[in-house]
Amino acid sequence: MAKIVEHQSRDVDDQAQALDGWQQRYEQLSAGRFEGRAWQLVMDEGTLLREHTNRHLREQITPPPDHLVLAIPLAVMPGSSFGGRPLERESLMVFGPDEEYDLVSAGELDLIGLSVHRDTLAGLAPPKWNGWSGPSANAIWASPRKRPVPFGRCCWRSRARPRKRAP
Repeated sequence: MAKIVEHQSRDVDDQAQALDGWQQRYEQLSAGRFEGRAWQLVMDEGTLLREHTNRHLREQITPPPDHLVLAIPLAVMPGSSFGGRPLERESLMVFGPDEEYDLVSAGELDLIGLSVHRDTLAGLAPPKWNGWSGPSANAIWASPRKRPVPFGRCCWRSRARPRKRAP
């Protein structure tokens, strides 16, 4: 049965424990009062989540076991990085299962994510993907161009431009 979990915190260590099933360590790198929020829709098959933090942080993140996670920043400060690469608004972050990832936010970070269990993926994926074997897998097909994308990278940036409104 699905459940909604909401969390608010003014403590960086407390915020690191907010996401169900994740192993996280946060270190605040700037002065000032920390504020964080997390919202999760937790289901057996995976989790839809949104997390917001307001300070310069270093996050060491390990997703839940046997889950593939896709996340997109809705708001991110310049100078932020994921896996050593620049992190920008609308970058696609891919977290493979059972591995630790390094994220540095230069300030405010607001992101949405989807965590899906490997059994659910196996049931939904085309037959050529059914051999996905967790941490030993080194790529997935994540872009419309069908190019392999290594786990733990900012791997795709939206090139969408705002549409002009008709007069």
